[in-house]
Amino acid sequence: MPPLPLPVEILDYIFNFLADEPKTLADLALVSRSFVQSSRALYPESINITPENLETLLLLLKSPHRTISRNIRKIDIQGPWDDHSSNILLTTNWQLPLDSFGNTVLSLSLFAIDFDSLSSMAYQTFLAGFPRVQFLKLHSMKFISVSQVMNTLGQFPALRAASLCNIAWNNPDNDTPETIFPYRIPSGLYKLTLKECYKRDIMRCFLSQESLPLIKELDLGAVSPSDTEAIGEYLGRLGPVLSSLSFGFDSLDPGGDAEDFYHNCNLALNTSLKSLHYDPFVDFFVSSLTNPWPWISRTISTLHSNALTQICFSIHLITSRPLIDCVQFTWSEMDRFFANKLPTTTLPRCTSLQLWIHFDDVLSPDLVQMIREFMTEQFPLCHENGLLTIRFVT
Repeated sequence: MPPLPLPVEILDYIFNFLADEPKTLADLALVSRSFVQSSRALYPESINITPENLETLLLLLKSPHRTISRNIRKIDIQGPWDDHSSNILLTTNWQLPLDSFGNTVLSLSLFAIDFDSLSSMAYQTFLAGFPRVQFLKLHSMKFISVSQVMNTLGQFPALRAASLCNIAWNNPDNDTPETIFPYRIPSGLYKLTLKECYKRDIMRCFLSQESLPLIKELDLGAVSPSDTEAIGEYLGRLGPVLSSLSFGFDSLDPGGDAEDFYHNCNLALNTSLKSLHYDPFVDFFVSSLTNPWPWISRTISTLHSNALTQICFSIHLITSRPLIDCVQFTWSEMDRFFANKLPTTTLPRCTSLQLWIHFDDVLSPDLVQMIREFMTEQFPLCHENGLLTIRFVT
C-alpha cells in the first residue's frame, strides 16, 4: 500500500519556513504536483512592471491558469515611462488582474512616471485598484502641482509610510483652479521621507489640513534655508508626537543652513524625541565653505526630551582618500560635547552616539579597520564612556 500524502496543512506549515528562500520554493514546485500549491502560495510575493514586460505580464495575470496573482504583496513599477507608455500602463483594462491581486498588495513603488501630462481619471482609477497599500514610494516623478502629490497620497486610505524622492511640481504661486486638486492626508500615515523635493510646500499642505497629519518618524533629507520656516512650524505643531527626526545639510554653506535651521526650528517642543539623525552631517563628496557643527551643537543643546536615546551622524567619505579630509575636522570638540566636558553647553540625556560611515565603494577589511581606529581615536572620551558606536554603510 503506497504511503498516504501529507495533509496540505502540514505542507503549508513546513513551506512557511522557506518563505525567504524563493529559489528553494521554485525548485520544490518542480518536485511533485502536491508541492506546487504550497510553494506558489509563498512565491512570488513581488513583481516588477516595466515598459518592456507590461504586455507579457498582463497576459499572464489574465490567464485562467494563473497561480501567482493572489500571492503578490509588493509591486514595483519601474520606468522610465514616456507619455505613450504611461498612457498604456494607466489606461489598459486592468480590471481583471486588479480584481485578482489588488486587494493583496501592501507595498507600491512608482518610478519615473510623469503624472503632470496624464488625466487624473486615468491614474486615479489605476491607483484605486490597490486599496490596502500601506507603504508607498514615489521616485523621479513630475506632477502638475503639490496638491496633485497630496491627492496621490490620498488615494491610499490605509497608507502608513510614504517616501517622496526626486519629485517635481510647479510653483504653487502659479496654481490655477485647473491645477488644484482636493486631498485628504490618510490619518494612519506615521512615517514620511522627503528627499530632493520642496519640503516647504509639503509642510504647508500638511499645516493646511483641518486635522494635522501626525508624523511620528520624519526624514527630511538635505534641508535648505527656504524650507526651514515651514518645517519649524510643522515640527512645533507636532510637539511630543514626533519620535524620530532625520535631516542634514549638503550645500556650499552647510554652516549657514544649520544656522537657519537653529533659528527657525525649535526642537525643544518635541519632548518625546527618541532618535535624532544628521544625514548628511559631513559630505566630503560636496565642496563646502563652512562647518555646520557649531550650530548643530546649539540645536542639540535645546532638546528637552527625556526619551532621547541616540544621536546619529552620517559621514560620507571618498574611498580613494578616506582620511585626508577628516584630519582637520572638529572631532575633538564633538567628543568633549557629548562627554559633557564643555562648561557652556548642556547635553540632553543620550545613551548612544552613532557615527555612520558611508562610502561610494566596497572597502577592504584593512581599510575598514583603519578608519574605525582613526574615528575611535577622535572620540576617546565617548569611547571610554561606552557611548560611541561606529557603523559602516556602502
